[in-house]
Amino acid sequence: IERFLSEFLNNFSEDFVFKPEFAGVLDLNLLANLTGGQKENSTIKIKYENIPRMIKEAYNLKQKKFIIESHSLKLLFKEKYVIDVVANNNMIKKIDKVAKDCEINFE
Repeated sequence: IERFLSEFLNNFSEDFVFKPEFAGVLDLNLLANLTGGQKENSTIKIKYENIPRMIKEAYNLKQKKFIIESHSLKLLFKEKYVIDVVANNNMIKKIDKVAKDCEINFE
């Protein structure tokens, strides 16, 4: 998943926001410290290079659903590394190509 994300997120944005499904269920201060992020209310701001670590730690902390987003791109993570992507048409085409190149199943 790291290769897949880095292929289309590279140069997209420097900063991203992590949003848990339920803010009260997760210690956001702990997660921010583990990932080099900055807690802001019920979200954590993270840098592009910390996205793989954030995903790993969120799953390690038993998060079943969470969002990582920036600008017009929203990645909705579910169990077992299933990702729903909400983006403009050009970004979806790019993601489809990357998924094919990485041999990732997608719909």
